[in-house]
Amino acid sequence: MKQDFVQVISDLKKKIYHPIYFLFGDESYYIDEVVDYIEAHVLNETEKAFNFQILYGKEVSALQVVESALRLPMMANHQLIIVKEAQQLSAFGDFEEYFKNPTPSTILVLAYKHTNPDKRKTIFKNLIASKTSAAMESKAIRDYEVSKWISNYASEKQLSISAKGIEMLNEFLGADISKIVNELDKLQMILGEKADI
Repeated sequence: MKQDFVQVISDLKKKIYHPIYFLFGDESYYIDEVVDYIEAHVLNETEKAFNFQILYGKEVSALQVVESALRLPMMANHQLIIVKEAQQLSAFGDFEEYFKNPTPSTILVLAYKHTNPDKRKTIFKNLIASKTSAAMESKAIRDYEVSKWISNYASEKQLSISAKGIEMLNEFLGADISKIVNELDKLQMILGEKADI
């Protein structure tokens, strides 16, 4: 089922897990945030030893991912498989049967970045609508939304930022959220907590 970033993170914090996370879109920041949260919180370090894999779309096929997803976890409730750059997977259609009946003890995360799947294709339409999946679209923010986004992010981080500061960040970094976050985080490290920018 389609969810936004806030819903996905909220469910994860409550330990409500879905067998499939399909994270897609042209803005990589939110996809990376969800992937990092899942990697850090779903399994503890002991469970990760036998039940955690990171795969890359250009190095594996969909069929190989399915074979891994069908395995059962060892000494844990779940196994976690993260597929980065999932847009590069060959033969994505090989997921079709698995998507209809995923292994409940497997958490499969597909990070389909920098692009959108063809939502007219049945496999993507069904995956996004499926009750067993959490499908999150990460849309790039528009130029006119950047200033407000910077202001909100700075506020969350307890930073005070002037209109001139927002304008400069917007001018130099554009609408790339990852770069904006990186620069604001660096400024916070240099200037300290609750700094004025």
